[in-house]
Amino acid sequence: MKLADLRLTVKGAAVIGTISGEVDMSNAAELQLALTEGTPNDAAGLVVDLSSLDYLDSSGIQLLYRLHEDLRTRAQRLLLVIPDMSAVAHTFRLAGVTGSMEVLGDVDQALAALSADDADA
Repeated sequence: MKLADLRLTVKGAAVIGTISGEVDMSNAAELQLALTEGTPNDAAGLVVDLSSLDYLDSSGIQLLYRLHEDLRTRAQRLLLVIPDMSAVAHTFRLAGVTGSMEVLGDVDQALAALSADDADA
């Protein structure tokens, strides 16, 4: 059994990466590579849906920071979908990450945020 499953889909100018299961030191680097390579240069950004994630350790948080920086250098946005009462939201609050990255409650909100930016450009 794999610790985490990743599903990539494209919707408009956005790539949606849905991760379920667990992210830790054993799979964080592999997930980061798959997310980065799965986001073409012409995409407006990447929405990482963590709403089905059961566990995220410090390696997973580092993955998100590195992914954020990688995308920023390509002039792309990273938006995270983390439901407010989820285990991942609790982990983010404990780690003090909540203000560092764009976090929204659902995929539709994240896609709307990317679309609004795309329309302004």
